[in-house]
Amino acid sequence: MMAAKGKRKLELLTQSYPAEVLTEAPPTEDSDDQGSALESAENKAEKNRERNREHAKRTRQRKKEMLEGMKMRLLELQREVEFPCFDPFVSILLKAYRPDFAVGL
Repeated sequence: MMAAKGKRKLELLTQSYPAEVLTEAPPTEDSDDQGSALESAENKAEKNRERNREHAKRTRQRKKEMLEGMKMRLLELQREVEFPCFDPFVSILLKAYRPDFAVGL
């Protein structure tokens, strides 16, 4: 009776699927597969480490560029405080609205 059920399933499968699909053996878990799984895990871990290194490198570069930009902006602001009247428009406004401040202009 059991053989009849198995035979009927096989008949249904052969009607539903092409022969190429049915002849391919499913992967089995051997010691080789476990070894390849371990290698695969090691490769994945190495790829993750490499990706992390690249990300950290780009992050450090962005931080360095941002710091340089902030230093340049600080110098610009310091110059503006030391010499506020390079802009003629600002000089005119200071003379008009703050004559006490614009004495040295």
